[in-house]
Amino acid sequence: MIPFVVLITVLVCFVGYGLWPLATSVLGYLISEQASEAMILMLFWLTMVFIQFVAMWYIAKKKPIGRKFFFYTVWICVFVQGADLLLAAEDEMPLWALADVFIYPALAMWVLYASDAKQYFEQ
Repeated sequence: MIPFVVLITVLVCFVGYGLWPLATSVLGYLISEQASEAMILMLFWLTMVFIQFVAMWYIAKKKPIGRKFFFYTVWICVFVQGADLLLAAEDEMPLWALADVFIYPALAMWVLYASDAKQYFEQ
């Protein structure tokens, strides 16, 4: 059961904070009139996805360093998305949107560092 929890937690983080922003940036690149800015954003997300993929490989091998690198990149993605939300807000602070961006990685870190799932890396 513990490997299943680790797998689902990491995959949901990977899709939500890696693949989904990469897919939207690729779509933005394809329909954008300013291709250079969209290309920079796409390369940033592609780098984050690659690092997360390598970290997931280490997590699959039960190495704790994979967990550390995975959450480093996830939190970089969270802060970039949070900054984007704050810059896009004109009149009011988007608290619910910010909470939505920050809450799942915090819970995922708790699952992999503080719950019984941390035994996955201690075997």
